[in-house]
Amino acid sequence: MSLMKHSIKRMLLATILCTVFLAGCDSVNSPIASSVTPPHSAAPDVSPLSSVNISRPAHLYLSLNGIISPNGETDPSSRVLLQAGGGYFLNGKQGDFSEVRTAEGEGGWIPAWYLNEESAQIRNLEPQELSMKLYTDAYWYPNGQETAVSLKAGELVYAYQEFEDWYGVIASSKNDASHSPFMLWIPKANAEVSGPAPSWFGIGTDEEEAMRVLATAVSSLVVPGISQARVRELFGEPTYTEQSSNKGETGDKPLTLPVWRYEIRTAHLILEWNAADVLESAYYQDADGLLNLDLWTGSIGREPYLAPSIVPDWEWRFQSDLPYNFLIDSAGDALIIAGEDGGFSGMHMKSILYALHKGTGEKIWQYDFGPHATMYGMSKDKRRMSLLKQDMDRKSATIPYVLETLYTQTGELAWQHKMDDVHVQGLTVSGNSAVVLYSNLSNGTVTDDYSVQAWDVRTGQSLWTSKLPGYKDISIAGDQEQLILQAYREGYDPEGGVIIALDPATGQEQWKLEKRHIFMYNLLEDPSGYTAGSGKIWTSTTDRLWLTDVRTGTDLEHYPIQQDSWYEVVNDQYLLSVRTDRTGDDRTFTSSFIDRKTGEKRFTEQGYASYGTIVGNKLYFRLHNHASSFDLTTNKKIGFEYEGSYIDAGPVIAHGKILVSAYPASGTVYVLDPDTMDPLGRLLDTKVGVYDITPTYFMQGYLTDINGSLYIGSANGWFSKLKPIVLQPAA
Repeated sequence: MSLMKHSIKRMLLATILCTVFLAGCDSVNSPIASSVTPPHSAAPDVSPLSSVNISRPAHLYLSLNGIISPNGETDPSSRVLLQAGGGYFLNGKQGDFSEVRTAEGEGGWIPAWYLNEESAQIRNLEPQELSMKLYTDAYWYPNGQETAVSLKAGELVYAYQEFEDWYGVIASSKNDASHSPFMLWIPKANAEVSGPAPSWFGIGTDEEEAMRVLATAVSSLVVPGISQARVRELFGEPTYTEQSSNKGETGDKPLTLPVWRYEIRTAHLILEWNAADVLESAYYQDADGLLNLDLWTGSIGREPYLAPSIVPDWEWRFQSDLPYNFLIDSAGDALIIAGEDGGFSGMHMKSILYALHKGTGEKIWQYDFGPHATMYGMSKDKRRMSLLKQDMDRKSATIPYVLETLYTQTGELAWQHKMDDVHVQGLTVSGNSAVVLYSNLSNGTVTDDYSVQAWDVRTGQSLWTSKLPGYKDISIAGDQEQLILQAYREGYDPEGGVIIALDPATGQEQWKLEKRHIFMYNLLEDPSGYTAGSGKIWTSTTDRLWLTDVRTGTDLEHYPIQQDSWYEVVNDQYLLSVRTDRTGDDRTFTSSFIDRKTGEKRFTEQGYASYGTIVGNKLYFRLHNHASSFDLTTNKKIGFEYEGSYIDAGPVIAHGKILVSAYPASGTVYVLDPDTMDPLGRLLDTKVGVYDITPTYFMQGYLTDINGSLYIGSANGWFSKLKPIVLQPAA
């Protein structure tokens, strides 16, 4: 029978099968026969046309990373994880590819043969380099219908799997088909082994040669269930290892998993392993955008830069009892750090404050708040810290509170006071007074009977108690010079707020502002704490933001309030403002940089600006999802263009001649060139993150430079001191 007649008969048979069994087939393809007859002539018919039916349940026998569309026209670099097992339905067919989806509509396209039970017989090979002995057509699966690519005699391919008389291979990067979404299959008889396959991430690897082969190897072989031994066979030893983000339960001590990083200049592969050393999640990116494997990455976040890892030279590291750790203050040799479990509402189990020695990292003291609000205040000289919590160990009809003041340098108890039959609303330290605001209880029920009580923070002596009749909702805000209260006469009302300033030593009223608010509900952020203790506070009316002198109640500055807009304090001369516009589910942001002295907007740009800091004559800040700079002298802008719609806001700080910035969405910390804002590298084994309603001043506490020493918090239990980073900015 001639080759042409054979092809026509196969096409007619396919048409009949499609008509009889598979009504609704998208197309019937006329395959071109291989120029080399496959040696496995007795192989069973594995044509997808004879083995699967559209719209019926399907079983996948191997885990695969499916593609979005069979012709590669839709998002060709993305993959969809398809776990081995049942629960799939056939949703479409095109040539040698079938679309499978779950009942929820999730799925993608794969070579149809992998829906046949015999595909489970595929065996892994120790990676081998093969040389083609003669011109050969490669298929999407053994005995395939469609030629995926034609291979020339002498061409190199790399074998990773086998099925009976077939090799599963990846073509050399010199072949246009080397960037294939799946393994290619060739007859074993048509190739000979010429040696072991390269590890691709190995030292001395030709990166240009590796790129396309790497993308296919990762796409085809890196799936859940792959073992560490197999990964070592494929890619060699990892370039680096580090710890994952926290995997423990809320309130428990941090639990991390091992993470392997494979890095070359143009590609990164990140693998996270579970406790049984089986792959938990993975992430891959390359400079050419050939493959972005991030749809099943679990806790591994999308990294914004393809930057090399920098191995930190730690001076010391401390592992705390909770995953989230932020530096909030320092007092002499003591670093004061807040620890949080990341839970909220009924899921919040524990909060702590603890002190570490700056020089050694040794823990000096720790204070456990349990599941309750973290309430504390520090004296102006920073020698004492007052803390308040509910005393869960005392037997009482209502849970009592205990107010304790510690010496910050040692953690020794200076004094203690217990409070019964009250519901505490807040604690602050103003002047030399530790002040508690509380509601009195009536038969265990919270009332609108408010009191403010003050103790000498140095001795614990009771100074004064003041009733606050006529108000229904009161909250407390501290300042070192005055005690500031926010009160409402009829519950929260934009027109009914009253700000009251009391002398913290006597409780005497100093001034009062009507129709004002302190807690401005997302109208203002001050992540670096420039305003705290400055003798000024930010207040608001319904239409304006005001900077007010705490000594006199006099307004010093004011700024208009617009709907869906807010401000961020940069320093005493500049503000950032952000406005968001909503169209359905879409949000766009516009940000301005404002000179507080003149009211001038130095720039207005698209994007979400945050975490501004002034170093010399430059503003460094985050714009949407990356770091940017603005020269105050020349108005030069760097990094004002951003890609993607996601927001990844985190602090940017100066550290010697470089910048360091936290990217909580990806969990990474990057070192940046201050002149170009380009990444110089990412700090290895440094994991940051966010939880619901993370305060911006906590986020700022991830990164702190104190006298040239860099202190780094984390989202996986560590707090660390890093020796100076001496990288030089890129030329």
